[in-house]
Amino acid sequence: GGQGIVSVRMQGHEVVCGLRLCVHASVRARLSQMEPAIEADPLLLPPKMNNRYYIASCGCRQVFTSVRHFRDDLQRHPPTYFVCVPLVLETLYSRVKHMLTRASLVRRTLATSLLAAALAYTRARRVVNEESLAYVCTGTPLLAFARAWLVTMLLAPLNWLAQKLVVSKVRAGLGVSRGIVSGGGSLAAHLDDFYEAIGIPVLNGWGLTETSPVLACRSMTTGPNIRGSVGRPLPGTRVRVVDPGSREEVPDGTQGLLLASGPGLMSGYWNDALGTAAVLLESQGQRWFDSGDLGWKVPEAGGAAAGALVLSGRAKDTIVLSNGENVQPQSLEDAICTSPYITFAVLVGDGHRALGALLVPNRETLGEVPGAIDDSGALDVKLVTSLLKAEVTKACVGRAPWEKVHAVHVLQDPFSMDDGTLTRTMKPCRPKIRIKYASEVKSLEAALR
Repeated sequence: GGQGIVSVRMQGHEVVCGLRLCVHASVRARLSQMEPAIEADPLLLPPKMNNRYYIASCGCRQVFTSVRHFRDDLQRHPPTYFVCVPLVLETLYSRVKHMLTRASLVRRTLATSLLAAALAYTRARRVVNEESLAYVCTGTPLLAFARAWLVTMLLAPLNWLAQKLVVSKVRAGLGVSRGIVSGGGSLAAHLDDFYEAIGIPVLNGWGLTETSPVLACRSMTTGPNIRGSVGRPLPGTRVRVVDPGSREEVPDGTQGLLLASGPGLMSGYWNDALGTAAVLLESQGQRWFDSGDLGWKVPEAGGAAAGALVLSGRAKDTIVLSNGENVQPQSLEDAICTSPYITFAVLVGDGHRALGALLVPNRETLGEVPGAIDDSGALDVKLVTSLLKAEVTKACVGRAPWEKVHAVHVLQDPFSMDDGTLTRTMKPCRPKIRIKYASEVKSLEAALR
């Protein structure tokens, strides 16, 4: 029943211990029965103490690791569940792809073909099971359902072969036996596809430190794990989707600002009445927390996915082009980062006619491109820029004209938590990046006029 103070952007907020216990009980209901031991890395998530308390409350063993020993510890202490941020999942995925590129031509061709078949089978199976977000607002057209059913029938043998010959080795290398809990950032669609295809459920959650911290989470016990979503709100938690301007509720399936109410809300910011008033609102006889996140709720007609929340991005990150089109950068940045040569992408272009991108290259994979990196470690800017621009163009295929990236700038140095360009959850910190790379951003935006 005591109260604690947790730092949030040089602020503090009050959280009653009982609220954390309520959140723990709700999250436990979303996981399958725990085994005697659980290995996790809660240090990778900012609410470290909350994760530690929860895992301890399940009577499970915890293993703390570091970036240096991470790969070895996964093998030394195979986890039942693994708690991490999306960047860790991206890193593991990239390593699997990198290992495939180093295999012989025959083995590489066989493995990549079987994995591609497993991914296609996985996506088609979602449509058949009414778990695909593509049709939750309109219903699955008969032709799309028939096509997906046919794909699952045709690819079932190849998927079985992929599980036997490729996936079993990948899973053994990862070491996770039950599932992965992901939070603290956006989970890219290609990661959802990959981990589902290899049979490792990823329970993606959403919340903020001010909400103790979980508001919603995908489930292994109370319905299907809807990929692309953050699941349904926890028991006792309500989420409203409202128009950012009028704060009027919008229909399900329509994007809006997410407001949350429930037992996990903080009492307020410590000694900051104005800050508290800005985010805690009174409506419908309840307190509502302004999350600052944009998203939408799957309509009741959405079948198995009904009620799940889908995040679109942060309201403050929206890029408004000079033609009036709004761009949510996260989805496009995630698509760009599917390239094995790109670690991070940050879009710019607010107030301009088109988008540009700051790119952090993946030096490990670029090292295998002849001439990309010299003996001193310096990039061949012309060669690398040309290569990465082609990768960005590929990622933009099929997107709206205003979502095309017209110019890129390749950064020599990686983002880092030390200089603030990476957050504690290893996401690019846009304000710090714009300050540190002000001249690069200015040059990039000049090319967009």
